[in-house]
Amino acid sequence: MKFLSKYFIFFLILFPLNNISIAQIDWEVNNSPTNELLRNLYFVDENYGWAAGRNGVMIRTTNGGADWTILNTGITSTIYDLFFLNKNLGWIITFPFTPPYITKILATTDGGDTWSVQEYTDEFVFFRTIFFLDSLTGFIGGDFIARTSDGGQNWARMHVDSSIISDYPVIKFKFYDNMLGFASGGSRDQAGVMWRTSDGGFNWSAEGVSPDEVFDFYIKDSLNVIALSGDPEFIYPVVTVTTSDAGLNWLTTEIPHYTLSYALDFRTPDEGWSASGIFFLFTSDGGVNWQMLDTPDTSAVFDLQFVNDTLGFACGQDGVILRFTIPGADSQITVTDFKLSQNFPNPFNSDTKIRYSLPHSISYEELFYSVQIKVFDILGREVKTIINEEKPSGFYELEFKADGLSSGVYFYTMIAGSFKQTKKMLLVR
Repeated sequence: MKFLSKYFIFFLILFPLNNISIAQIDWEVNNSPTNELLRNLYFVDENYGWAAGRNGVMIRTTNGGADWTILNTGITSTIYDLFFLNKNLGWIITFPFTPPYITKILATTDGGDTWSVQEYTDEFVFFRTIFFLDSLTGFIGGDFIARTSDGGQNWARMHVDSSIISDYPVIKFKFYDNMLGFASGGSRDQAGVMWRTSDGGFNWSAEGVSPDEVFDFYIKDSLNVIALSGDPEFIYPVVTVTTSDAGLNWLTTEIPHYTLSYALDFRTPDEGWSASGIFFLFTSDGGVNWQMLDTPDTSAVFDLQFVNDTLGFACGQDGVILRFTIPGADSQITVTDFKLSQNFPNPFNSDTKIRYSLPHSISYEELFYSVQIKVFDILGREVKTIINEEKPSGFYELEFKADGLSSGVYFYTMIAGSFKQTKKMLLVR
């Protein structure tokens, strides 16, 4: 063991661990027609999506992010939130910081080509988030919670319990169904708050759950909800906020990372991602453990959404759009090159996933490739064979279980035809 430790320390000197732990190839920079900061995005399916942000900028894709076009919203103030029910019907919300100080709610029935504007009745009332259950019933949140039953023509303030924290700003709405819904928010260095309704949003209860505001959360099912909250000064660690009884009680647990969580979504029941500026927070066990991963090109991201378990998007600083894809077996995408991806999560403590691709070929001899992926220790000794099979062109994902292996740095090598590539991974027990 001491012999291995000596080589492990030598390896750390030559190859710093941050180069191993933060590699993440699943997110790639997408084309974007703007350099303005994009605060939020929303997709209704794998084709139709929108992103919006500073100076009234809003962009739209109708082909899954292959192309984006700028929409004319007619406003120059920041768009704080957007929500769409389908490819045609949607809303955005904005608040100007020049007189008159009135929240504006814009609606579209043609996917964003044209907009109608409705101003909230009172001045100096700031709303920053919007959500609709259907074409008539919706909510706006900020200084308080308001509800509409006529598609946004009129808004009424909803009842929230009389606790002090109920007056903190509302940042995000999400509903499990037409009756059970949640909201998150709070104030920096004072309290993070979760709101709950069980009667369709007419009455809400509020509970303090963390020291700082909660920007976003994810509803797993009718009982389980998870959120993350971080300290803007990075003095205190991120906390997970969870409930297993539909929001009647909340549990707060610290995780050893110092960052913020602007947005949260899960690709699968176990795999979750948080937009945290120039980092992603990533979990592969349902939110128990998290690790920090760099974004591509250290792009700062502030919102993300998974359309399904094979496609996701993120947006952020300087108009950046990131796209996450895992083409399935029936994908029409043609693989044009060999590729061995960095394992994830990395570091890992028991199992990790490895993705690779084999290119399409018109040569009969290369309809199938002899594929080998083997694992070697720091001394170059083979310790595992993950795969040794004939495989056709396509995208693949393997799970590597490190049973019987001790902590340390390992290498995995893929050989397929004339292709050979090696990557590093770190096992931590």
